Amino acid sequence: MGQQISGGGTKLRFKSVGLGVNNTHNLITLATLMTENGHVWIDVLKIDIECAEFATLESWFDSYNVLPFGQLELEIHSHRLSFPDFYNWWERLESNGLRAFSSKINLYPCINPKVNRPDLMEYSFINVHISNTLVPSGFRPKI
Repeated sequence: MGQQISGGGTKLRFKSVGLGVNNTHNLITLATLMTENGHVWIDVLKIDIECAEFATLESWFDSYNVLPFGQLELEIHSHRLSFPDFYNWWERLESNGLRAFSSKINLYPCINPKVNRPDLMEYSFINVHISNTLVPSGFRPKI
């Protein structure tokens, strides 16, 4: 799809590389990706990095005082960690300002003959450690 919509004049660019903890032949860090594109902030970051989400987010927690995005859309492969390890990782998400506001089960494993249980979740997080322009300061809904 990238080739069809990445023509002249568009703000979209596609790069065949994975997001990871270190810069390698096939992986690139978030900091490097942002630098290469001249970004200091990302409004919405959507990632599905096939079981590398735990180590990658841990590296971000060690690298950033405040995570450089307003929202994170993330697929979590829950079978990769024991419940105590997952719980501790989730606590790190929250202590770094990420609050889940939406979730849904990814049912692909249920139709995959090699796996028969739903162990993938899609989560949406908002970063509460920033002044979020998506929810203006002083906003009060009319009831």
